[in-house]
Amino acid sequence: MATKSGITVTTEIIPSSDLPQLPQALTQLEELEAHVASLTQAARNTTITDDASFVTASELNAQYKEAQKSAENISAPYESILRKCRDFIVTRKQRVTNAVSSGRDDILVPKLDEWMRKVEEKDRAEKAAAKAEEERLQKLETQRLQREAEEKRRKDLKAAAERQRIQVAQIKADLKSGKITKMVAAKLLKACQATNEADVLEAEYHAEQAKANAATQASTLKVQPNLTHVSDVAGNTKRTNFKAECTNPNAYILAVCEAYKKGNMAVFDRLVLMLEVSNERLGAEARKTKSNAEMQKFYPFVKAWDEKSF
Repeated sequence: MATKSGITVTTEIIPSSDLPQLPQALTQLEELEAHVASLTQAARNTTITDDASFVTASELNAQYKEAQKSAENISAPYESILRKCRDFIVTRKQRVTNAVSSGRDDILVPKLDEWMRKVEEKDRAEKAAAKAEEERLQKLETQRLQREAEEKRRKDLKAAAERQRIQVAQIKADLKSGKITKMVAAKLLKACQATNEADVLEAEYHAEQAKANAATQASTLKVQPNLTHVSDVAGNTKRTNFKAECTNPNAYILAVCEAYKKGNMAVFDRLVLMLEVSNERLGAEARKTKSNAEMQKFYPFVKAWDEKSF
């Protein structure tokens, strides 16, 4: 930061990306790699049978460590340069990210969300109104169809009665004129009565079926809501993020135990999938406890061990 004529000017220092003497460093690393290869060959050929051979193997181990240290020393200056460049670029990227968050997340997205909230509220009201209108129209249509069925039933019954009246009159006229005998007239009257009863039953049946089907027929009437048009804009897709979290881990574990106790293995299998034993935490506790026996005593189904390292 510098001051010029009373004006504060912020100067941004861009880190150098020069890698001095890089070819020499790469040559040194190649030589180290070849040296490590020779150490590895010696390690393969080494058999520890006594203290002398143990000393030899230990010296190999020391040379491995020295080679690793040398490689780190050679690369350290370059890693520092690269780290500074990376940190500089990441910082600049973060400034863009922060600016996006400030403009998009803090200013624009709330406006988009507010608009979509209004659209959703309006559309919910529109859907409710359309549903109510649909139910009203379906009810009216059901009533109309039922009235038509009742009117048809009455007409059919009236027609059946009229047919019976005409048939009875004709039978009586034929009996009076001597065209038929009383026995024939009796048979004809019975047949006429049976036909009339059948016509009445048929009319009642069709009326009942029509009334029963009225609601189903009326349900085909639909009212489409007038929903707000929201244009699709590339890069402006509104996602639905589904999330879940356990609000009471202890109660969850008890639920797992309860399912197992009741023998409900379907529930148990589903719940236990979300549980995980942390070997990382067990390892940390083992390092703290420093007792394999104590670890296995206090943590069931846990194997504890220690191992030496060079």
